[in-house]
Amino acid sequence: MKRPSWQISIFLVAVIVVIMLIVYIVYANSLSLRPHVKSIHVINLDKDTGRWASLQKNLPIEPERWPATYGKDLNQTEMVRLGIGYAMTRSGSGSYAEQGVSLRNQGVVGCFLSHRRLLEHLSSLNVPHSWGHLILEDDVSIPANLLHPSDEWHKVYYRIPTDWDIVYFDITKPVGRLIGPNIMKLEYKIGDDSGNWGTHAYLVKHSSIRTKILPWLTYMVDAIDEQYKMKFNAWNVYAVVPGIIPLNEEQSAVSSIQKN
Repeated sequence: MKRPSWQISIFLVAVIVVIMLIVYIVYANSLSLRPHVKSIHVINLDKDTGRWASLQKNLPIEPERWPATYGKDLNQTEMVRLGIGYAMTRSGSGSYAEQGVSLRNQGVVGCFLSHRRLLEHLSSLNVPHSWGHLILEDDVSIPANLLHPSDEWHKVYYRIPTDWDIVYFDITKPVGRLIGPNIMKLEYKIGDDSGNWGTHAYLVKHSSIRTKILPWLTYMVDAIDEQYKMKFNAWNVYAVVPGIIPLNEEQSAVSSIQKN
């Protein structure tokens, strides 16, 4: 018996509605797994009170100030205890004893420890696995309306795959492959030092801190940005290009955590 056309029409409409509902649920669920900024943390030396005041005023979410580690306050015994090998800090010239008298890379060591200590703190927080923690150094320029629904971040975040571990809001000379408009999957090639520099603005997924990032930072083998990028092929690291939280060139030229 042939069904009336109106019954067929109702059936087709019902099928379409169900499909649209499924698509909506899948899309909504995927959006919840995309990177979202749930907290902001600013690495700031105690002496740089002006920078902290400026960032505090311009950020849309109440930030947490994280006191930067001043590398020159650490002696070599302390640095070795913290996983910083002699090769990172000894001068590299003269006798072995002489090399330990004049240390090098103390600012680079301080920067590395600042980030690692902050990540250790973040890993201890009881928050959802999908939370994104935005880590900023204090020499960045905060764009107007950051994290406002109409800003640049909200135009691109939904294009970032749900497998993300780190998302750079800006990185100097990004190297990788574009996977969509304004989104690059960063890559690392041994011996290629042409880019992927800087840790001034990046988002970390809470669940990735303890399982992936911190184990890799147990020992310092290079500057923090160089050590990160050695894992770009193993982790899922993306960058917004062009960046949306760039360095403040005027401030970064005067001083930064690494230069102290």
